[in-house]
Amino acid sequence: MLQYLINTTAVWLISLVLFDLFLKKESYHSYNRFYLLFTFSLGALLPLWEFVAGKSSVSLDTLVTSRPQLMQWLVIGYLCGALVAFGLLIIDIAKLVVFYHRGEKTKQDGWTIVSTGKDHPPFSYLDVLYIPGRDQYSETEWALVLAHEQRHSTLLHLVDMLLMQLARIALWFPRWCTFTRHACCWCTNTRPTKPAKINLSSMANSS
Repeated sequence: MLQYLINTTAVWLISLVLFDLFLKKESYHSYNRFYLLFTFSLGALLPLWEFVAGKSSVSLDTLVTSRPQLMQWLVIGYLCGALVAFGLLIIDIAKLVVFYHRGEKTKQDGWTIVSTGKDHPPFSYLDVLYIPGRDQYSETEWALVLAHEQRHSTLLHLVDMLLMQLARIALWFPRWCTFTRHACCWCTNTRPTKPAKINLSSMANSS
């Protein structure tokens, strides 16, 4: 397991370095998204080839399992980290539930729009759109917000985020899961930089 985590981390690190160097400034967000998801899957699956191929080379796992007490502490540490990551996910879900129940809800174009009254960028999950308040956007900005979030829904960007969240729990040790998730958020423009203003050009160009 330890060898797998190290190999996975190495693949993700290389892929993210290449992304920062060559792709981050590109405007073809769909291609960037494909690259991030492909390399993320590659990093998770490629190290498994060693086990499928039945290679018997000496690895860190062999050295660790020769010391049962060390292995026990590593397992405990891993489970504690996974538990903390799961707890953070539960906290995020609880915040969404609180936003939904305390916010002012309206309907428009198939969306349930929740005005939270809080200072945050607009974001959506399923058919629920969370915004600070409708009065913070002009008609042009509001139309772009709806079109932008509909684009996320059509391209199933929620699946990307759910995948990254599950990976953060199961593979919390290599923190590249978090960096990949942030890169996906940047790539798909899921979090505009200012809560009350919309970057019109970046939203119009995201595809």
